[in-house]
Amino acid sequence: MNEIDRAPIEDTYFGAITVRLNGQDRIEVDGEAIPRVTLERDPAAEADPQIAIGTRDPAHLTMRLDGAPVGLLPAKGRLTRHSYRWTSSTTGRPTAWSRTPSRAAG
Repeated sequence: MNEIDRAPIEDTYFGAITVRLNGQDRIEVDGEAIPRVTLERDPAAEADPQIAIGTRDPAHLTMRLDGAPVGLLPAKGRLTRHSYRWTSSTTGRPTAWSRTPSRAAG
């Protein structure tokens, strides 16, 4: 599947942030003031069409922060309709995260 580059999002704190999608195989996020983060699904793993990256099974996912692998524990599902949560670890200590996209007033 072809890679899709989204137009950079301007964040008042972090500056321009770009999200690149490659189907359900890979998501990459980077920007002026944030490290590059990639999340990849093992291409041999079956993709669930209801899940953005295709799976929540950490055995089939690889996350990297500036190229260095980090541990990843995806949560069971959405907190709300447009939010997600996960746990990652770069120092051996798990860190919980949640993502809720903001919508620009239009």
